[in-house]
Amino acid sequence: MTYYAGKVFTVKVGDGAGPEVFTTVAAAKSHSLSINNEAIDVTNKDGNQFRALINGGIKSLEISLSGIMTDDTTIAARMMTLATGTDNIANFQLVSGLGDKFAGPFFVQSLERSGEVNNAETYSFKLSSAGTIVYTAAP
Repeated sequence: MTYYAGKVFTVKVGDGAGPEVFTTVAAAKSHSLSINNEAIDVTNKDGNQFRALINGGIKSLEISLSGIMTDDTTIAARMMTLATGTDNIANFQLVSGLGDKFAGPFFVQSLERSGEVNNAETYSFKLSSAGTIVYTAAP
C-alpha cells in the first residue's frame, strides 16, 4: 500500500489568460475537498408514501485551504483580488498525491485573515464550484 504526503495535495489557481497557466497557491498548510450530492426528489401521491429520488442529483464541490500569509503573487495579488473584487470566479485545479485532479470554475466564497502577536499572519479561503468540474483519474 502506498501512502501520500499531504504536502503533495495542492490547490492551483488559473491566471485567466489564454492559454491559462495554473500556479500553486503559496504557503498553504491545509487543503480539503468536499463533494456534495443533492438529491432531486420526485416523490408524488402514486409512490405508496415512499420517497422517490432520481439518479444523478445536483453535484457541488467545496475546497477549503489555509496557510501562512505571504507577499507571493498567488495570494497577495490573485487570491486577494478574487476575494475582494467583483469578479469572484476563476478556474482552479486540485491535484492529489495519487495524481487525480479536479478542475473547473470556482467561486471564492470567503476569505479570512488572522494574526496573533506571537505567530505568523494566516489566511483561509473557501471555494465553491461554479460550473462543471472535470475529474481526471490518476494516470
